[in-house]
Amino acid sequence: MVEQLNEYDPQQFEEEKGLSPGCKAEGVIVSIETGPIKNYLDKEQRDKWKGCILKPTIKVSVDVFYDGQEYNTDEFLSHSVIAQKIIVPKSPKSNLRKFYDKYGKLPEVGMKVLVETNSKGYWKLEL
Repeated sequence: MVEQLNEYDPQQFEEEKGLSPGCKAEGVIVSIETGPIKNYLDKEQRDKWKGCILKPTIKVSVDVFYDGQEYNTDEFLSHSVIAQKIIVPKSPKSNLRKFYDKYGKLPEVGMKVLVETNSKGYWKLEL
């Protein structure tokens, strides 16, 4: 349950404290979208993107409950498509390959996954 303010008071505030790197938790996949990576990047991110922005991608959204707080994180898993089938890359560097090797299947809504905070304190899939 999300707490709501009874009334707005600009004198009553607290700055959010970031998470430390290396925090681990279990998350649940809440949605999955597919499309080219360009659909999920803003202009600045597209300008910095090093790969093909038309690459087919699975966007996996994960809800994480940690230390009494709810978080959401998105992970992008690139792949190829042949004859309307997702092709799991052979490359051990591929996030989709790492996901498949860890969980034995492709992402599904409702699936429990492990997440960990990166060096900046943001949740990422543990692959």
